[in-house]
Amino acid sequence: MWVALVDGSDNDHLIIKTAQGFLKNKEPMRLLYVIEVSREFPVDKEITHLTELAEYYLETLEENNKNNINADIVQSRSVKSALIALSKDDDVDGIIIGNNNFKDEDFQSMSEIIKKSECNLIFCNAFI
Repeated sequence: MWVALVDGSDNDHLIIKTAQGFLKNKEPMRLLYVIEVSREFPVDKEITHLTELAEYYLETLEENNKNNINADIVQSRSVKSALIALSKDDDVDGIIIGNNNFKDEDFQSMSEIIKKSECNLIFCNAFI
């Protein structure tokens, strides 16, 4: 299964379109939205307004997409740690990541994801 990392940015359209190319038969598309939780809170503490925003966004994607979609929300300290953990799941063939998922100065995180991931990675860069 391929996972598309979405974050509510304009780049998500390209990520979803790319993910559709990797779907096998009638396999559902899996979308992942990561909520980054700062160290001032326990990682499992629900931050209501961020969860509601993520749920609303994923519901909108499900309604506007003709594919069968499985959408997940994950809370983590960082997108990087969530992706590395996800890459170790046996059913994940690859992860599609957009350039907006990381700050410009955060090339170190992308490098670490590449080194530590145990699945295929595709980085999408949209010029919008």
